[in-house]
Amino acid sequence: LDKLAMRGFSMGGASAWHLGAHHASEFASVNPGAGFVDVKNYQKLADKLDTIPWWEQKLWNLYDPLACPINFVNTSLIAYSGEIDAQKAAADLMEAALLKEGVKMTHIIGPKTGHAFEPEAKKVVAKLVDEATVKGINHQPKKVTLVTHSLKFNSAHWVTIDAMEKHWDEARVDAERTESGVTATTKNVASLVFKFS
Repeated sequence: LDKLAMRGFSMGGASAWHLGAHHASEFASVNPGAGFVDVKNYQKLADKLDTIPWWEQKLWNLYDPLACPINFVNTSLIAYSGEIDAQKAAADLMEAALLKEGVKMTHIIGPKTGHAFEPEAKKVVAKLVDEATVKGINHQPKKVTLVTHSLKFNSAHWVTIDAMEKHWDEARVDAERTESGVTATTKNVASLVFKFS
C-alpha cells in the first residue's frame, strides 16, 4: 500500500473496491471500473443462503466492500461503469448502500458501453482522479467514520479500533474533532485510540 499512498489507483474492479473500502484513508482516490462488491450477489446465492453455513456467510464480511461502504467517505470514490456492462450491478449496489448512509457516490457512466471505457467518460474520470491526486490525502480530517468486522482492517486516518466486543459483528466509529476535543459514537467497540500528528 505504501507505493500507492498519496495517489489514486485503478486496477481490477474487485481489487479496487476491496482495497479502497478496507484501506480508504491510504488513498487520494479509488477508481473501480467493474468487479464485484459482495459474494452473495456476485455468486447469485440469494436463494441458496439456507444451504450455506451461517459462519461462512459471516466470514464474507471480511472481504466484502458492501459490508463497509461508509468507509469510502475517507477518500475520493470515483466509480465508472459502462451503461450496459453487467458488472455495473456492483457499482449500483454500492451506490444504493451509500445513499442509505446519506452519501452520494460519484458514478460516471459510459453511455451505450459494455465492459470498456467510453472515451468521453474516460476523460471525466481522469480529470476527477487527477484533481483528487493533486489535492492529496488529509490524514487529519475533521470527521472519520470507520466500519469493520475484524481487527485486520481496524484503522482510518486518526481512528483505530483496538478491541471489539464481538468479533465478526459490525464495529463502527463515527468520530469528529471539535475545538474542545473529540466526540465519538461507537458500536461493538471495546477499545478505541485517537492519534493526532
